[in-house]
Order: sequence, then structure tokens, then C-alpha cells
Amino acid sequence: MKASVLFLTLLLGQIYRPAMPQEGFHPVPPDGPAIEASADFPLHVHIIESIWHYDRFGFLNGWGHGDLLGAAPRGFDFTFECVTPFRHNMAQDDFYQARWKKPDQKMEILLQKIGSNHLDKCVVNVTMRKNAYGKYSPAKDSSAPTP
Repeated sequence: MKASVLFLTLLLGQIYRPAMPQEGFHPVPPDGPAIEASADFPLHVHIIESIWHYDRFGFLNGWGHGDLLGAAPRGFDFTFECVTPFRHNMAQDDFYQARWKKPDQKMEILLQKIGSNHLDKCVVNVTMRKNAYGKYSPAKDSSAPTP
């Protein structure tokens, strides 16, 4: 009996061990919104919250929520598994450029490494909401790229 309890304790200890990245793994800082407008990414999204973590093998995944901007902004919840994390928008009028990969289900967001001109892309899985999370001026239409 004691041997089986000891075995289960050791087995559960291996399964529920806290997530630790692989040796030599170094997390990267988050990307921000691309500075230059891109006609290939016509949507504008405001990321309100973006949370991420690295699993024990160094893979990045995260979740959050944001708003698809336009004449009638709509909220969305999202999950992602990308090469780099991305931060939430700091200012109310700050946005990420995006495009649909699968309407109302998958969106590709254009990211820029902070302090660099290097661009990354991240596909996020979304669940659209009826209402926006934020409050926006009804006169402002952010659905078209701005220079």
C-alpha cells in the first residue's frame, strides 16, 4: 500500500510540476502596433487586454479581449499561439492593423518589434461580441488605414 501511494505521489509530482521553460530559453519582449499603414491589413483593432505566458517547453500562448474599430465597434475575445507576444494598446486612439483569415473566427494582426522596422504577424482565434468593450466616438471611423 505504501509503495503504491509513494508511486502515485511521484507520478503526480511529475505531471503537476510547475511550468519551467527549457534550459537556455529566453522570453522575448512584446511587439507593438505597426507604425506604417498597410493596405493589406484594412481592419483596425484596439487590444484592451493581452495576457501571455510561456509553457514549460518555451511555447508562447495567450488570450485577451479587444475591439474591432469602425462605424459600429464590436468587441471580441481572443486566444493566440505566436512567436512573440504583443502588448495592449496604451492610448484610446492607438490600434493594430489586421485582416480576416476566416471572418468572425480568425484574424491576422500586424506587429512591429519595438525599436526596429521588423514586422511580425500573429493569427488570433476570435469570438465576436455584440458590443464593444471600450467607449468610442460615433463620428470617428477607424476602419480605413490612416497615413
